[in-house]
Amino acid sequence: VEAASGTIAFKSGATVLKEMNVSVPACGQVEVYATQIDENGDLMFDDSGDYLYTVDPVDAFTLVWPGSDYRMPVMVDAKCDWEVDVPEWLSVSYSGDAPEKHTGVVTFNFKGEPQKYPLDDATENVVFKYKGQEVHRVAVTIPGCKDRFGFGLDMTLSAWEFNTAGQLM
Repeated sequence: VEAASGTIAFKSGATVLKEMNVSVPACGQVEVYATQIDENGDLMFDDSGDYLYTVDPVDAFTLVWPGSDYRMPVMVDAKCDWEVDVPEWLSVSYSGDAPEKHTGVVTFNFKGEPQKYPLDDATENVVFKYKGQEVHRVAVTIPGCKDRFGFGLDMTLSAWEFNTAGQLM
């Protein structure tokens, strides 16, 4: 997972004929690029209509509200086939089928789980792992939903109907 270096010794019996230094780059490298946000807090797009990602990798991002849900399109560039652990209020969704391997550049959405939106702002880590070992973490913030949603009743209803569990239908 981490970079390593060492020496290879070519021997004939106990005699060292030649030594060679070798090194292996880290394979557990994961970089996360979030979508750029404009001054209004809206996701930004390039001329082709694709998401415009940050130039540099990010260590933290905030989910945005583009209409009906909290989401953040991300681009992950990795040298390993990663797995990811996400907070309970977050899910991972791909525009198509999930790729078989997560090596190289993969794009997808981190998206809030509506049944589990927290009332107040919350920040937790998304943890990328390679073979069960943590290789990268990114802090993700979800804005509280208490200011996003409201509800009301139409008091002009002439009759109230309940189901067997006593819930208003």
